[in-house]
Amino acid sequence: MTTTDKGSNPEEVKNVIQFQREKMKQKNARPDWIEYDPEKNKKSVSIAKLGEYIYKQHKEEWLLVRDGKDNEFWTYRYKENKITETSGETVKQKVWQLSSPDTIRAAIHNQLKKYNLWTARIEKDTFTYINGELLSNIKDKADTIESVQPHKILTVDGVLCFDLAGNIHIEPNSPKYFFTDFATFSVQDAPKKASQTDKWFNETFGTSALTSIYRVYVLSNLPIFPDLHHLVSFWRRWKKYHSELY
Repeated sequence: MTTTDKGSNPEEVKNVIQFQREKMKQKNARPDWIEYDPEKNKKSVSIAKLGEYIYKQHKEEWLLVRDGKDNEFWTYRYKENKITETSGETVKQKVWQLSSPDTIRAAIHNQLKKYNLWTARIEKDTFTYINGELLSNIKDKADTIESVQPHKILTVDGVLCFDLAGNIHIEPNSPKYFFTDFATFSVQDAPKKASQTDKWFNETFGTSALTSIYRVYVLSNLPIFPDLHHLVSFWRRWKKYHSELY
């Protein structure tokens, strides 16, 4: 029966409309992974839809990498560093960090508890689904976490990008760079195109010395420079004592 049938009982029409409204209300009040049976007034969980929902939420910040015969789970999250070794003041930035699969289980657990639908079986099955998604998108560690960005440094403000021609600019931090740590100095108002930088680099350091700086800064465990002044001071010392190495 529809609400437009001739001779319809007004009370029956009212009940149909109320049922339709309740059905729509139930649908709008729940995520797609919760399935609702109006006749039994019962909710159930679609494992595939819940797994897909959580995976899509975190796919940019969860990563499974292959390291030889082993797999490692990494997450992209905030890390806090001291500005200097003796300072109590800290700054934070998002980087990739080695994590435990318990991070996935916690995300599943929280979603299920939010809607009072937790069971051990649902949590376990959803974890299996998400782990399968991660395995199907696994990457080599050498191409991700261990990759080197020779002309980029992650700072408090974002990614400091520079090249041998003297071009300097800041880009927003992103998981795609696979930084695992960051420098605690802040670069404010970095020029998009520094017209005098090319000359300054050549006269002060020389191209070969600058290349050496790139290699040493990125590939070795040098101290984190608290600001640009300290970084430039390091460059000057490098030029003075090591300009003949390359």
